[in-house]
Amino acid sequence: MTAAPGDGTRAWQRFADSPISHAGPTAWLRLGEVLDAAAHGTPWPQPPTSR
Repeated sequence: MTAAPGDGTRAWQRFADSPISHAGPTAWLRLGEVLDAAAHGTPWPQPPTSR
């Protein structure tokens, strides 16, 4: 189950500061994992390995 930042300003700020991007390896981060990390304050997920 994916956590959502909800009304927590801190979680939304953390989400805004996340390493996701529109290109490169971090473009492939899973949104659910990034939301979980923002909501719980855990480390950001690692990009998947390239083939």
